[in-house]
Amino acid sequence: MLTDRRRFLGIAAGAAVLPVVGCAPGASTPPPSAPSGSVTTGPDAIAPATITVMDTWTDKTSLQSQWVEAVNKAFMAKYPKITVKRNSATFDDINKTLKLKLSDANPPDVVPANNGWQGVGTFAKAGLIRNLDDYAAAYGWTARIPATIAKQHQVSADGSKIGTGSFYGIGIAQGGFITVYYNRSKLEKLGLGVPTSIDEFNQALLTAKTAGEIPMMIGTQDQWLSTTTLFALMNVYAASGKIADFVYGTGGTAADTGMLEAATTYQQWANQKYLPDNFAGTPGSDSGQAFVDGKGLFYFYYSDSLPFKTKAVADRYGTFLLPSEGSLQATGASNQNFSIATRSKAPDAAAAYLDFASSEAAGTIALTTGVMPFNGPFTAPSEAGPLLKDEVGELNAVQQTDGFVPYFDWASPTMLDTLGAQTQLLLAGRITPDKLVEACQKDYDAFKKTQGS
Repeated sequence: MLTDRRRFLGIAAGAAVLPVVGCAPGASTPPPSAPSGSVTTGPDAIAPATITVMDTWTDKTSLQSQWVEAVNKAFMAKYPKITVKRNSATFDDINKTLKLKLSDANPPDVVPANNGWQGVGTFAKAGLIRNLDDYAAAYGWTARIPATIAKQHQVSADGSKIGTGSFYGIGIAQGGFITVYYNRSKLEKLGLGVPTSIDEFNQALLTAKTAGEIPMMIGTQDQWLSTTTLFALMNVYAASGKIADFVYGTGGTAADTGMLEAATTYQQWANQKYLPDNFAGTPGSDSGQAFVDGKGLFYFYYSDSLPFKTKAVADRYGTFLLPSEGSLQATGASNQNFSIATRSKAPDAAAAYLDFASSEAAGTIALTTGVMPFNGPFTAPSEAGPLLKDEVGELNAVQQTDGFVPYFDWASPTMLDTLGAQTQLLLAGRITPDKLVEACQKDYDAFKKTQGS
């Protein structure tokens, strides 16, 4: 089973629009919450509680699932009066039901609300998830969370803006980027090194095709997967901060985000047959499995999200971030945003869990589990395999530049659907790159009107 940024985030196949209107029978929507100013912290002080924590790792054999199980065990050892009840569901199912769950009189305490307007922004404005500023101050989150990551979990007091204001969630200490996977043996056989520029990457694609290899494995039957490569390419061409400015509504247009140039390059790759035959009719999960089975040189996807069954298989592959023209930047986030339901009966216990799940200790557990940590920097242990070492190197490099770029589709509740559909048309040659940019701007402008701006 493939997990991906849409699972949390980050990363779902065809993420649903989340209008928050009405509530579960017998419940009323609370107003946007304000921090209480009075919180309790510490294993001895927090009252005994059982908290329900939702996540999207339904495959119990996945490394992410193993990580969260280890985190929960370590948390309960530190907080013996708090019991964690884990409840997993697919990201699609959570997208469809989370609003009703949060509206219930007895909601789950901790939920993986997606970042951006698809989740955190909409739920915060509706008062369904808790303002966490009091806990952020008590636990010192601002001091240890990079500014570009903190923005991914913040919403203004009136609910009109994301990327600023109060904490309504926090990113866990396991995450990833849109990265480029490569088959180590194939790269070596072709006499190539890891590309250090977009020109070198283009040359590698051509070399692979000439040698009869599939240059870039992909399957875009699921609309969302068609956007992954586009987002990575946008970081090559966008000036630092331009994508964030657009997503967070602080300035600029879709044309300023590198999308036109990225779409042009992406369409050229399709026209030059760098993508496999019938990529448009191939489900994303099938293309990922095909890559793991040895088909293709490169694969754009999310860190730790390919269906590797063992670390030995995983280490046959490496990853790198597509080189950007300026300072290093990459589209990335924690694996899941964890928020607290406004109606949680045990917010102190839930906040303690958020603090632990986002901590250095939880990041260290990620390393020992064999997945990429987050909220670093971290040092890969000597026994770590080459794939994990690649990932830790990426994390530390982007951490140094604070170059975490938000996902473009966070800009509106419907942007992912718009992007997915239009990118499919782009790769089929049915629209030009400027039409893709135009469609995204139209979606953005329509949403802004509903926000009164």
